Amino acid sequence: MNKKTQVAILMATLSMQVGAMEQIHPVTVRFNGFSNSENPFFGFKEAKPHLQNECRIADIYLKKNIPPKSVAYLVIPARTSSGHKVTLSSKFGAGWNNDNIKVHLILSKIRTSKKQKFHKKSQKRCCEYVGIIGDKSGLFKDSTSLVSVDMRGVDRKNARWLKGGKKQNSRKNYMTSMFEGCTALTSVKWGKLNTRNVTRMDYMFKDCKNLERLNLSHLNTSKVATMKGMFANCYKLEDLNMRLCNTSKVQNMEGMFLNCKALPSVNLTNFDIELVQNMKQMFDGCENMTSIEFPVSDAQNLATMQSMFENCTNLLDLDLSKVRIPNTVIMTDFITGCKNLDTISFHPEVPSEKVENAMKNCTNCPDLTSGETFHNG
Repeated sequence: MNKKTQVAILMATLSMQVGAMEQIHPVTVRFNGFSNSENPFFGFKEAKPHLQNECRIADIYLKKNIPPKSVAYLVIPARTSSGHKVTLSSKFGAGWNNDNIKVHLILSKIRTSKKQKFHKKSQKRCCEYVGIIGDKSGLFKDSTSLVSVDMRGVDRKNARWLKGGKKQNSRKNYMTSMFEGCTALTSVKWGKLNTRNVTRMDYMFKDCKNLERLNLSHLNTSKVATMKGMFANCYKLEDLNMRLCNTSKVQNMEGMFLNCKALPSVNLTNFDIELVQNMKQMFDGCENMTSIEFPVSDAQNLATMQSMFENCTNLLDLDLSKVRIPNTVIMTDFITGCKNLDTISFHPEVPSEKVENAMKNCTNCPDLTSGETFHNG
């Protein structure tokens, strides 16, 4: 190969690299009313406004023929430049599933000229926030193009967000499947979101396969009754903060951490599990988990712990000595597949036959071969 050929190949390679860089150059799309919404990526469907000077978006959809490797930052402000208040319908972000584009969604608050007095001498500028109408179940469901969501600009005081007033007590306050199927999602920023009336968070992050870090410490979960499958199949999740979450009303934790293969440990010491009835497959498939910390609790409502720790292949020690469980609880395949488990401790009141039942099918737990490794209290 002569020098001219080598130079030609090098120039062609550089040209391809530059072309690729040009293709993935991020584009910012800022919604500014339906008359000014022309852009190559998103279409906006208008809904009938319920308030004066309101701009209500029924749906935001991805257009066809989007160039490959596109990246878009979609900014939804609290008001348009013409002064209209922006509100979104409850399914505005579902079904963004075009492989050619990665979407970063920003719901943006705006500062107003008004000032609010907190003390005699201090003043703070007011902010306006984006409103979201109705139940939040499936809000972003199956949006495989969604990479990040910044919800710090969502209305946290206005009754439009998860309204619990007298006129809407019957409205469902669910976050079921809110991000389910968002396989490209890597970041969620909550801000001070008002979730005090939410009663369901089941499958909330199910199948978010690229989510690595998640902080839920700011969410009010005091009325949540089910967290079933909440993080199921979050294969890369390795840093989860739920230390301030209130679980006093939760009854169902089935499959809550199912197949969280990268999660190294879980601290549940702040959890209240007294009302929980179902812990089936709660940690099933947590292959990288080495330790779990449980709270001191009286879990007399538990009906099943079947396959609770099945296939936790790196779990070394399991201390349940602080948890009182009923004699009727189902514990089939409780630790099946925990091939590195060395010791397991139960509450003193757990009968020996229940312990034996829990260990019954643990045929591939070579380190648990004698009664000396079982600690009862």
